[in-house]
Amino acid sequence: MKRLLATLLSAALLATGAAAADVDTDSAPVQAEQAPAQMAERVLQYGTIVSLTQEDETYTLLMDRPESGQLQINANADTLLLNDATDTAGAWDDLQTGDSVYVYCAPYETMSIPPQTSAQAIVYQIPADAGCPKMHRIEQVETTEDGGVRLLTDSGSLWLSADANTNLLSYATKQTVGLDDLQVDTRIFAWYDVVLESYPGQAFASQLMVLPTSTEAYDIVLEEDMVLPAQAVWQDEVLTVPLRAVAETLGCTVGWDDTHKSATVTNGQTSMTVALGQDAYQTQAGTQAALGCAPYLDAEGSLWIPAQAFTSLGFQVLQMNGVVEIGPAA
Repeated sequence: MKRLLATLLSAALLATGAAAADVDTDSAPVQAEQAPAQMAERVLQYGTIVSLTQEDETYTLLMDRPESGQLQINANADTLLLNDATDTAGAWDDLQTGDSVYVYCAPYETMSIPPQTSAQAIVYQIPADAGCPKMHRIEQVETTEDGGVRLLTDSGSLWLSADANTNLLSYATKQTVGLDDLQVDTRIFAWYDVVLESYPGQAFASQLMVLPTSTEAYDIVLEEDMVLPAQAVWQDEVLTVPLRAVAETLGCTVGWDDTHKSATVTNGQTSMTVALGQDAYQTQAGTQAALGCAPYLDAEGSLWIPAQAFTSLGFQVLQMNGVVEIGPAA
């Protein structure tokens, strides 16, 4: 757990860029000394594809990084693919062994060998004289006097400017979009070079691409070294996970009572019983707790429960920036 948290903290520090020597008090939403440390929403990895396999809509890419060794990238149909040579949405068939790629990953790596993470976006075929387009989420939009806009990103640490000279594209189609499509919470790819060393930093975007709305899915990491193919799902504002897949991976046993539509999960001497449609989680000692979401079935018939329910079985559950981590209590 300590190694996972250290990785997340390191990713956040790397993502903030170089320290600013001067403060632009006109544009800064807070004073520089008051700027809080923020966990990165994603980290950028670079490497060469060693292998790429597909099973249904799940993709596994093994990448060799020049300085950090191999990394397993888990991806699915929601992972964005950008062909930077054509500025269009890419295709998995384009990726071949030996290709160099940039991958925007979730801000964690498991402790497995090789370590694993999940991909939010993969950028390939970047022209030799160009840098990788940056992936951001818009946090604030301001209109400028010349009819352009300023976009606050990266937890308030970067202003991006765009105007009539900025080429605007849509990821889904080749149709050009307008400045009014740049809204709060919109994800974008941005092409820019110089970033002024102020806080927040400032840059002009020569090109912006509007990306599909994020579902804000959370990866499920178990015991620090296993990433489940399924992702956690928000239900009634509660993060839920597939009961059997999580429990059995953690070494628990699962029993199903078809008469009462209930499942009992056992971890050593501790057990928990949940019933379909009832927000009441009963432990072996007879205590009950409501966690804000009743167990439910998905389209495939799998039972899902709140991730926090596993604390009653002696596990520690952490939810942080795109990851729900379930493992032995520290």
